[in-house]
Amino acid sequence: SITTGVDNIILGDNAGNNITTGNRNIIIGKEAGNSLTSFSVDNTFLGYRAGYQTSTGDQNIFVGDQAGYIGDHTQDVAIGYRAGSGYTGGKNVSIGWSAGLGALAASAEEHNTQIGAEAGRNNWRGSGNTFIGYRAGFNGYDNEGCIIIGSGSLGGPDVAAGGLTQQLR
Repeated sequence: SITTGVDNIILGDNAGNNITTGNRNIIIGKEAGNSLTSFSVDNTFLGYRAGYQTSTGDQNIFVGDQAGYIGDHTQDVAIGYRAGSGYTGGKNVSIGWSAGLGALAASAEEHNTQIGAEAGRNNWRGSGNTFIGYRAGFNGYDNEGCIIIGSGSLGGPDVAAGGLTQQLR
């Protein structure tokens, strides 16, 4: 429960359940922001389990059922069912059904823009990418600095092959 945090709006069963000193957070939805603890500021989590496992992230916007569910986030935007779920880096934008879902939770993907259903899904360890369109960059393991546009324009090969670097598709 909040001890010294100020200007928080929390609504929903177990929403923001562990937050103690965070400030200026808006958390609405069952179990949304459930793992936020201390020093979390300026987050907006709207939806069932939105931002569920984010513990100390700041300045995130998660809208949708399980948006931003897995991973610690900083300055990420995820809009859509399970969008942006899996990132531990920051400054990622994931818009669309499962856009950005399934990034490797132990790595720090940053600066990715993923727009479209499943765009950038399973982009393990990749940073600095732009994926636009249905499944653009899907399974793009280790992609770095790529621009992939178009429905079904897949990402790189498997992890063993090293992924794509600075590609335009």
